[in-house]
Amino acid sequence: MADPKHTRVFVSFTLAAALVLSACGGSSPTAPTTPPVPATPACQANNTAEITFRNGTNLTLNVQWDGSLVSTLGPSQQSQSMTVAAGVQHRDAFIVANTGLTFCAGTPVLAQCSSIVITCTP
Repeated sequence: MADPKHTRVFVSFTLAAALVLSACGGSSPTAPTTPPVPATPACQANNTAEITFRNGTNLTLNVQWDGSLVSTLGPSQQSQSMTVAAGVQHRDAFIVANTGLTFCAGTPVLAQCSSIVITCTP
């Protein structure tokens, strides 16, 4: 029968050798990779903002943005959002349909990457 003292020494030596060999068997360490740079949002890269128009009246209104007709809104309707230049002054006008009378108007300057709703109310 084997001496228990020798068996313990043999088992200890075997475990130690296995640990040393497993540490040497892996791939060599590599330098850590740098995380990817987050993508710049399109609104920041293009200096834009989003705008939506809402009709808060009981009239049908034509909406002009910088002199161009962009939407016709019935009472309580809202336009689809538009991407516009940020940081510059614009001109909006809500004109009563078929009359040419301006009901609401403004000259907003939108902040970069902002999203606003301009509502015309009585």
